Amino acid sequence: TLFFLATVGFILRFLQSKDISKVESEASLAENEIAGFKDKEAALFVLKNRLTAISQIVKVPGKQAEIYELAVLELPQSVGLASVGFDKNGNITESLVVPDGATLDNVLDIYMEKASKTEIESLSRGRDGVYRVNLKIQIENNPF
Repeated sequence: TLFFLATVGFILRFLQSKDISKVESEASLAENEIAGFKDKEAALFVLKNRLTAISQIVKVPGKQAEIYELAVLELPQSVGLASVGFDKNGNITESLVVPDGATLDNVLDIYMEKASKTEIESLSRGRDGVYRVNLKIQIENNPF
């Protein structure tokens, strides 16, 4: 009987360890799947911010909407728009998150081509290599 009980105990332990291994592997797969969603979530967050800015633009009539379109819609997709607004002189102010130097050059070229004056108010590069830039953009015939 002691041999029988030891054998049953061994078999139960073996079956439990198989179940635990199976659960651990399923948990690992689930963790990897969740990690894959982080990039998608970040992209959706940027897209949501842009759509919010665009929906606000559409509600604004006239020349102001055209200026916002320049400030928002001309940006490359990889650029994050943290904020956009007007200062007391009617200049466009923007805070951007730019992934690399080449994209930053591209953004500055776009604004220098379309605006009468583009100023970099602040520029920093994080440890992650991402640039954070605050711009002041002056448009000729500004309605403000």
